[in-house]
Amino acid sequence: MFGKKKNDILVDHRLAYSVSLTTRRHGVYINREEVDKKFPESDPPQTIRELNGFLADKKLEANPINISIDDFKDKNFVFPCAVPFNNGESIIALSVFKKEDVYFIKFLDPLDPQARQQEVEINEFEKLWKNIVISVNALRGIESKERPFDVKWFLPELWKCRYMLLCAFIISILLNILSFTPIIFIQISLDKVVGYKAISTLYVLTAGVVVALVFNAIMGFVRDYIFNYIGDMLESRIATDIFDKLLGLPLIQVQGDNITKFNGSMQSITALRNTIVMRVFKVVFDLTAVLVFVPVMFAYNLLMGIIVLGFALLMGFNKIIFNNIANKSPEILNGVENSKNSLIRETLHGMTMLKEFEEEESERKNWRKSAAASIILRSKKNQSNSTSTEINGFLQQAMTITIIFTGVQLVFAEQLSAGSIIAINMVAGKLTSPIIAAITLYGERSQFLTLISRISDIWDKGSEQMGAGVHSTISGKYIFENVSMSFGDVKALNGLSFELTPKSKVAVVGPTGAGKSTLLNMIAGTYRPTEGKMEIDGVGFNQYDLSYYRSQVMLLDKNPIFFKGTIEDNMSRVTHNIGKNELAHIFALTGFDEHLQKLPEGIHTEIDETATQLAGGAASLLALSRALLANPKVLLLDEFADSLDIDTRIKLQDNFSSITTDRAVVDAQNVISHELDSISNYDKIIVLDGGKVVGQGKHDRLLIDCEVYRQMLEKEKKLSEIGDSKTAMSKDLSHIEKDNF
Repeated sequence: MFGKKKNDILVDHRLAYSVSLTTRRHGVYINREEVDKKFPESDPPQTIRELNGFLADKKLEANPINISIDDFKDKNFVFPCAVPFNNGESIIALSVFKKEDVYFIKFLDPLDPQARQQEVEINEFEKLWKNIVISVNALRGIESKERPFDVKWFLPELWKCRYMLLCAFIISILLNILSFTPIIFIQISLDKVVGYKAISTLYVLTAGVVVALVFNAIMGFVRDYIFNYIGDMLESRIATDIFDKLLGLPLIQVQGDNITKFNGSMQSITALRNTIVMRVFKVVFDLTAVLVFVPVMFAYNLLMGIIVLGFALLMGFNKIIFNNIANKSPEILNGVENSKNSLIRETLHGMTMLKEFEEEESERKNWRKSAAASIILRSKKNQSNSTSTEINGFLQQAMTITIIFTGVQLVFAEQLSAGSIIAINMVAGKLTSPIIAAITLYGERSQFLTLISRISDIWDKGSEQMGAGVHSTISGKYIFENVSMSFGDVKALNGLSFELTPKSKVAVVGPTGAGKSTLLNMIAGTYRPTEGKMEIDGVGFNQYDLSYYRSQVMLLDKNPIFFKGTIEDNMSRVTHNIGKNELAHIFALTGFDEHLQKLPEGIHTEIDETATQLAGGAASLLALSRALLANPKVLLLDEFADSLDIDTRIKLQDNFSSITTDRAVVDAQNVISHELDSISNYDKIIVLDGGKVVGQGKHDRLLIDCEVYRQMLEKEKKLSEIGDSKTAMSKDLSHIEKDNF
C-alpha cells in the first residue's frame, strides 16, 4: 500500500549517492566528495537512520516508502526518487511514461559521468525492483507543498483549524435547536393559547421567540465568519504554494497548450474555495439537523418519522439520478465549449485573413454549428435539472399531504394534537432540506474532484533545480559531447559535438527545422540534454544553479515578450538603479533611440506584453536594449534580425563589435549573408541540418568542406540577385517616366 514506510533498508555508497542527487529538487546540492566521505565504497551498508543523520545538516530526511507498481505509475509527485534494486544496484527514477501501450521508466544512472537519461520497460524494471522508493522531504515535516494535491491534502490543513470547526459544529447544533423555537411557538399557540385565550402567555412566548431568533442570527453570522475564515486561509495557502510551484516548473512545460491549461488551473483556486465554503462546509454542518430533528420527529410519532425520512431519501435519490443524467457527458460539453471559445479566438485574431480570403460565410457556418451543439447539450442538461426540480416539488407537496392525512388520522386516534401536525410538517421541512442537500452534494462530487484535478495539474508536477548548485560567473566556454534532445519520439538534436570559446562570436546556420532554436534554448537553460554531456567552464550543466546560470544568459528571438507597463518599468525590471546616461547609451547602441524620439510620451509610453504600441522592429530593439542592460555573459540571438528592416540591420552590424564586447554571442540564422564583411564578424560558424552538426569552422573552410553551407549561400545569392534586378528595373522605369515627362 502506498505510503507505508520501511525503516529496515540498508544504504550503500551507490544508494546514498542516488539519494544525494535527488536533494536538488529541494535546493540542496551535495557533492560527490561528501557522499564518499560518509559512505565509502569499501564500507558495509549503513542504516537509513545514519543516512538521515547525514541529511539532517541539510534539513532534509530520506523516507523509504513501500509502493505498488500501479502507484508508481500514477503518483508523479514521488519523482525524482532513488530506487534500490535486488542486485545491489540503484538508480534515480525521473518519470513514468506510456509509449504504444507499454509503460517505460525514464531514469539516471547515478555513476554515469554524462548523466544520460535512459529508458527501461516497466516489466523489466519490476523484475529487479524491491517495491521500495526513497523520497527526500524537508526535515521539518511534509509541508503543504510537498504533499500530493488531492482530497487528503486538506486533512492536515483542516486539523489545524479543528477548534474553529468544533465551534462551528456546536454553533450548528445550537442553530438547529433555536430554529425549533418557532415550531414550539406555533404548536403551543394553537394547542394552549387559542384554547384557553391565554394572552399573557402569548406575549411571553413571542418575546422569547424574538430573543431566540436574534441569538440565532448572531450565531449564524459567527458560523459563516468561521467558514469564510477557514476558506480564506485555504485559498491563501493554495494560491501562494501553487504560484511558487508554477514559477518552479521547467520552462519546457510552460509552453503551447499548457499555458491555457495552467491558466485554468490558477482560476480554479477561487472556485474550489467557494465550493468548500458555500457547499461542503454548509451542507456538512447543516446535516447536524439530523442529530436534532430525527429524535424530535420520532418523539412526536414513529410513523411520522418514517414517512418524513422516506420522502427525504426519495427526493435525495431523485437529485442524484438526474444529476448523473445531466452530467453524463461533461467531457463532451467541455469539449464543445472549448471548441466554441477557440473559434472565437481564431476569428478575432484572424479577422484580416478571413476578410482577405472571403471566408466569412464558412466561419459563420462553423460558429453556428458550434453554438448549436453547445445549446443542445446545455438544453438537455437544463431539461434534466428542471425535471428533477419538478419531481422534488411534487414529492414535497405529497409529503405535506401525507403528513396532514396521517396526522388527522392520528388526531382522531388521540395520538397527536392538531398543533403537533403543524409542528411535524415544519420539522419535516427543516429535516429534508439538509438530507437532500447532502445527497445532492455527494452526487456532485465529480465537480469538486475536477477542480482539485485542475489544480494538481500544476501542483504535482516536478520542479526545476532552483537555488542549488554551482554559483559561479561563467566565461562562456561550452563543450558539447554527443548531446541529443528529444521531444517524445522525435529527436530535435542528434549527437552534437562542438566547443564554444569564451567571448567568441558564433553563427549557427541551417535550414528551417534544423534544430537551431532547440540548441539556443538548451544553451539558455530552457531545455536539458536528454543524452550526452554539456559542460560550461568545465562544470556539468546539471550541477549549476539554474536561476543563477540563467541570469547570465539572455535569449532574444523575433517575438519578444514584455511586462505590461511603461518602457521605463520594463527596463527597471532588469536593474532598479538605471542611470539616464547609461540608458541613453544603450538605446543609441541598438538604434532604439530613433524610435523613442517619435513617441509622444517617450520612455513613459505604456506597452503591452507584445509591445504592439511600437512600430516596425522597435519592439525587437527594445528587447535587445533590455538584454544589454542586464550585461549577460552570453547573448543568444534566435533569428532576431528577421523582424528588422535593412537600415536597422546595417546599423546593428556597424555596432556589432560594441554590442558584443566582453560577451559570447551565438546567432542563429535561417539565411547566410553574402556580404563577406558580415560573415567575417563571426569567429566560428556551426552548420546544422536535421538536428546534426554537418559543418563547423570559418566561412572559407565551410565553402570547401560543407555542402549544406554552400547550397544555402548559393540560394541566398540567387535571392539577392533577384532583389537587385528588381531594384535596378524600378530605377530604369523611374528614369523613363522622368524622360517622358
